Amino acid sequence: QAATMISFQCSYTSYITDLGQSATPTLSKYFIKGEVKKYQILLFKLIGIVSLLGIAGWLIALFFGKKILSILYTIDYAQHADIFSIVMLAAAINYVGVFLGYGMTAARIYKIQPYLGILWVFTSILGSLLLIPDLGMRGAAYTLLFSSIIQLISNVVVVVLLIKKKSKAL
Repeated sequence: QAATMISFQCSYTSYITDLGQSATPTLSKYFIKGEVKKYQILLFKLIGIVSLLGIAGWLIALFFGKKILSILYTIDYAQHADIFSIVMLAAAINYVGVFLGYGMTAARIYKIQPYLGILWVFTSILGSLLLIPDLGMRGAAYTLLFSSIIQLISNVVVVVLLIKKKSKAL
């Protein structure tokens, strides 16, 4: 059942990926030319768009999750609408983190990304080991949420430092 709920997160992810991949060349051009303000403005506009998409998905899950799950699946799934809303909140946070990753890629900041990936995998494993045995599906949803928050925070730190460094260099 948890995997089915996570599939909703994945359906939004394809839109986020398309948006990120289409914006990366323009972001890269701005960053390389030293047009940091244009880079920031475009990145923040795009983050605003994915934030709205993520929040909309979360609110739909929060208020209509039970109905959606019962129509698309069964009443058994609908009983876990609260978990569905946690998964969609994690997705909303994740979309912003992912988009900040596109911002790093556009700026050609590659070396740190594998280390960030290791951090995110570690937090997922740790959350899974600590939360799933006692909380089951709810623990899995909280693990997704925790991992998404860690991804967002780490990507915000890197992008903010990146922008400050580039601004000082100009």
